[in-house]
Amino acid sequence: MIKSLLRGAVPASRRFLAPALALVAVAVATPAQAQIPVTFAQFTQAAGQGNPFVLTDNTTSATLTASTQVNFEFLILGPGLPIDDQRATLSLTTSTTAPAVTVPTTNGVNIEQPFNGGLTLSIIRNSDGANLLSATSNTATLGGQQNARSAGLQASTNSTDNVVFTSQFLNFSRSQERALALAFSSLLTRGTNGGLTLTGLFVDSFTASGAGTFSADNINVIPEPASMVMMGLGLAAIPGLAIARRKRAARTA
Repeated sequence: MIKSLLRGAVPASRRFLAPALALVAVAVATPAQAQIPVTFAQFTQAAGQGNPFVLTDNTTSATLTASTQVNFEFLILGPGLPIDDQRATLSLTTSTTAPAVTVPTTNGVNIEQPFNGGLTLSIIRNSDGANLLSATSNTATLGGQQNARSAGLQASTNSTDNVVFTSQFLNFSRSQERALALAFSSLLTRGTNGGLTLTGLFVDSFTASGAGTFSADNINVIPEPASMVMMGLGLAAIPGLAIARRKRAARTA
């Protein structure tokens, strides 16, 4: 029925129905499709923010925090989903009492720092305070090559991490696999301005700039109110259009 209504030229009085019918098709088709995990969003650090990601070795524990301006972008399409970069404020906090370890590899030595004190990350749009994306996880892992100027922080439901996403624009209630990956660059160890090092129980204190990606399966877009209204108009108009076509067909028979 939907395809037949959209086929061919549409009179001017009915053109407003095309977007609504398209939204109906998306809303009906998307939940039924089996999905694999996709990278659905990313952020990059806004210019002039320096090294806002701060790891602090407190001798008996360690913390990783950040509060910085970012450019956030959804990488999937859907009704009401922003399609361009969104200027936002990113906040991150995580902590640990678990010691770091070194792992010999063919390319040198890697340092792995588990975070067992929970992780909280939020990306809030500056213009209206909308929750573009928030994430929590019970654990996460920071890793990188010894003395390198880069490192990464990861959490994934495929491991022991319990990653949970929330957003005003996306629904993750059907998602089974979720992951976040933050990439740190321009890493500077405090005191020496060297790369990633481990001289005590925890990774040595450092500052870094950062970017990140987020992935999940079975994501549903939450339509904005205007889209829902158009969808409702489209659904309400379908029976009437069908009756009108049958009447015209009867008159010309």
